Amino acid sequence: MKKSNIIILFFLVLITISCNFSKKSKLEYELKKIYNKQIKKQKTSEGLVYELNYSNNIGDVKRDTRLITNFTDRILNSNQTEKYLDTPGDNYSTLNDIYYWDTPEIRVFLKATRSLSSDNKIFYVVTEK
Repeated sequence: MKKSNIIILFFLVLITISCNFSKKSKLEYELKKIYNKQIKKQKTSEGLVYELNYSNNIGDVKRDTRLITNFTDRILNSNQTEKYLDTPGDNYSTLNDIYYWDTPEIRVFLKATRSLSSDNKIFYVVTEK
């Protein structure tokens, strides 16, 4: 291979990698902007897991779930691949909304839990491929 071809290939790979990082960064930035509090995040084998705790605020969970799905659609330039609304949780007093996006570069999973108790949370998992 010519030296110029190697340099061009290197820059294409670099641009591709930076685009993937920028999508992940944009998702995290928008998530923090909406939640407006410290977000608990943990790196797992499934990806980077963000946990947003809403205690007794069922209305806030519904509102923020809608906002999060909208910005995720926009940033990934893709609509949800799968969506399950009001699926029963572990007990009869819990409902879950589940959303899933799958693009060639990144995979996102969102689970919003609404409960009559104080266990209202949004889990947002970002996995780079």
